Amino acid sequence: MRLLTGQSLPAAIARWLFLGGAFIAGYGGYRLLRRRETTGWGAMLVGWLAIAVLGTYLVRFSRGTFNAYYISVAAPAWWLLTAAGLAAL
Repeated sequence: MRLLTGQSLPAAIARWLFLGGAFIAGYGGYRLLRRRETTGWGAMLVGWLAIAVLGTYLVRFSRGTFNAYYISVAAPAWWLLTAAGLAAL
């Protein structure tokens, strides 16, 4: 959730903005996967984001603390998918 808004907004507002951003990023991934020229890029970005989120989820089971920078590995894929979604809209 902090990938979109940082710590500048209250959690209730940030949650809704994150859901909107997730929709746009998902649409960007969908559009990249559907076009023949960008299928490889779409698969790489969606896989990168999915593996980073899954890895962060699994790390939470082995560590008692969670640091927000664990998810920073996914930030480039997130922003590229968001940009692709905005360009497709």
